[in-house]
Amino acid sequence: MTLHPIGAEAKNAAIMMLNPTSTERVVSPLEVSATVVKEIGKNLLMTIPAVSRLRAKRGRTALPPEPRELQRYVFDLFESVTGYAGGVAGKSVLEIGPGDNLVTGLAFIAAGAKSYTALDRFPGDYASEDARRWYRLLANHWPYGAWPAGLDPDRFPDHLAVFSKGDAVETVNGLDRYDVVCSFAVGEHVSNIDQFALLTYDALSPEGVAVHAIDFGGHQWNRFGDPFLFLKFPAAVWQMMGSARGEPNRVRFDAFKACFKRAGLSVEVPFRLSCTFDANDKWVAQRADADFLTTEAIFVLRRTN
Repeated sequence: MTLHPIGAEAKNAAIMMLNPTSTERVVSPLEVSATVVKEIGKNLLMTIPAVSRLRAKRGRTALPPEPRELQRYVFDLFESVTGYAGGVAGKSVLEIGPGDNLVTGLAFIAAGAKSYTALDRFPGDYASEDARRWYRLLANHWPYGAWPAGLDPDRFPDHLAVFSKGDAVETVNGLDRYDVVCSFAVGEHVSNIDQFALLTYDALSPEGVAVHAIDFGGHQWNRFGDPFLFLKFPAAVWQMMGSARGEPNRVRFDAFKACFKRAGLSVEVPFRLSCTFDANDKWVAQRADADFLTTEAIFVLRRTN
């Protein structure tokens, strides 16, 4: 099995987006200010329970299910976990923050996982037609041998365990122990990374393996042409824009590595992507060490006791 921890297209897009010699436009301060006001308004709306519930029902996956998107949304992630965890056959799997659908979970079940559990603060409608279009797409383009008999994408995810909590996922207690714990672009959204690390430790079986892929970039703020713009906002402004919406926590690589170790986990980093920067940007130049410039990383974690 060939490992693709992060898709080649996604890597290339990230490099182009983060390269100061690219032709990405830098918008005016006025446009940035208008976006800040809009984001504060969205955040205020999300403090209203009815609005929050309604938003959770709307799709968050940017692209419709198409065969070419399977590599990006399923196979890269699936192969990272199966590669770093030594496969999933006969193992119990917990995925934190799967989002709109459980297509990666279906891939784990198809690969022989004993069980699959999802934990999400804002669970999607996993049995909706939109979700099942992804499930059928996966079954029809499964590249790892024959699709398992009896695994019907139109009945998935019947009988799967899904934990839905109104609080942040990292505060959940009482989970079982799992052989594999994984998340993809979730760690950068949690409000308390120490609790996230402790959740990982508590959820792992003694011989279990956790695989967390974390995106340290600016997400929607990258479109302004400055990959560090999201880090330049004062903490109070950033809080007003995203406290109720799971916006990036802006925590950097070294802090995650340290908190995993504090939680009693050994840490391996088999994949790490960094960006370049414009030396004329003095704010960035003063901070531009390896920790600050890390944009993506995969952490492979095991209990030390």
